[in-house]
Amino acid sequence: MKYVFDECISHLIPNALKVLGKDCEPCSDHWAKGAADLEWIPLACSQGWCIVTADTLRRPHERQALRHHRARVVVFATRNLRFWDQVVLVVKRWEEVEKATQRRRPPYILRFTSRSAKPQELSM
Repeated sequence: MKYVFDECISHLIPNALKVLGKDCEPCSDHWAKGAADLEWIPLACSQGWCIVTADTLRRPHERQALRHHRARVVVFATRNLRFWDQVVLVVKRWEEVEKATQRRRPPYILRFTSRSAKPQELSM
């Protein structure tokens, strides 16, 4: 499965994962910088890609769009983390991300934190 990282996570992280052999890319590899979520998310979902973000996804229209397009979403809780700590979080949890996303049917939102190795499943 391909993992496409939202702009709210530095492009350096998916690029580093890609160098390590993971199928990861920043969304800027496919869409213009600043593309609206509601523009690129349906296209990513139609390809069967998993969206990786640090957004809280609290807006009802975002959740509705994710549900409608049967999105696969991974949220990393990076609020107030320095860049290096964000890198550590993603790398430390990546194996669990792959396991969790490959055994679930969409739509889903899985949240990963620095405190817990297991994902929290959020309601759509």
